[in-house]
Amino acid sequence: MSDLDDFIKTHGDKLSSGKRSVLEPYKGEILKMKQLGFAEKLILQFLLEKKNVTVSQQALNRFIRTRLKKPDSETEKLAGTSNNVNQLTKKQMAFSETEKPAIIPEQPLNSQKFDWQKPINPEEMF
Repeated sequence: MSDLDDFIKTHGDKLSSGKRSVLEPYKGEILKMKQLGFAEKLILQFLLEKKNVTVSQQALNRFIRTRLKKPDSETEKLAGTSNNVNQLTKKQMAFSETEKPAIIPEQPLNSQKFDWQKPINPEEMF
């Protein structure tokens, strides 16, 4: 048995499946306070006084932003089954004869290119 195998055998139970925030156990309480309109400074005070957890305001802000971006699995399921948006965008709009948008016929534009060096004659404008 090699040194590496021996080390892995003795410390294998300490493997982590990834980084986990110290705020994760309090996720529900933090997000609820944020939804109720509490400032991050008050949330930090709550964490310090009631949970004995100290983090920076930047860390709390990042934690809240990343958790609010991730949809819950329940919300994700609802979004996956809803076709309302697709149905609305695929529908053709029906107009009555009086509501039809006016179609403006394309008129040929002046075929001359604009010469920015040529002085403008105001009489040609009208």
